[in-house]
Amino acid sequence: MPTALPLSLLDQTLRAIPRRYRVGPLPKVRSGHEGSDPATALAIVIEQARVALSADATPPPACERLFVDALSRLIRDALRERGGDSAFQAMVLRHQSPLVREHASLSAHAQADRRAVRTAVDAFAHPGKRRGLPAGPVVDALASLHAAATAEDWAALSENAQALLAAPASIVAAEPTIAGPLDRLLNDPALARLRRMDALAADPLVQRYQALWQRQGPRPGTPQA
Repeated sequence: MPTALPLSLLDQTLRAIPRRYRVGPLPKVRSGHEGSDPATALAIVIEQARVALSADATPPPACERLFVDALSRLIRDALRERGGDSAFQAMVLRHQSPLVREHASLSAHAQADRRAVRTAVDAFAHPGKRRGLPAGPVVDALASLHAAATAEDWAALSENAQALLAAPASIVAAEPTIAGPLDRLLNDPALARLRRMDALAADPLVQRYQALWQRQGPRPGTPQA
């Protein structure tokens, strides 16, 4: 079996082989070109530094200055109200605001939380579950619970569940199997997270964050997606 060529010799061979589609030398970026495209300037500076390092040389100090200048202009352009990068702006807002970070974290689990709460409500308040019950305040309360869950009105769902659980014993006693599910529903972390997410939605920064993301189109997991 032939011995593998040393890496240095292989490298020299590859460098000597003509490349039919080799890109020509990049133009140099100099300071004072504030009107140039910052993304292009950034790419050129990075390539200049790479070429210097590949030749075992240290990139000139000007490369660092030009890199910082191009990067800062790129960030400023992305943060512009008009024509900026809405996804980047949303990321910056999320980094700056604890409330936005909390809302974003809750949103990541919201779809699963909605399913969990609706399933819990359906287990005792679904129309099929109410069909065999006698008409009265319990059936009416269960219908209100189910309607609130369907409408994803988590505040109303909690209030209705608390009201039913606090109803006179004679009313709840008419259907004793609902007391346990009601108590579990009110103590369900999924419901608490959904209520907290709704409360955070009133914050102006959270609203700004949501508006920025909506510019990217429907988010995964939303009904619009």
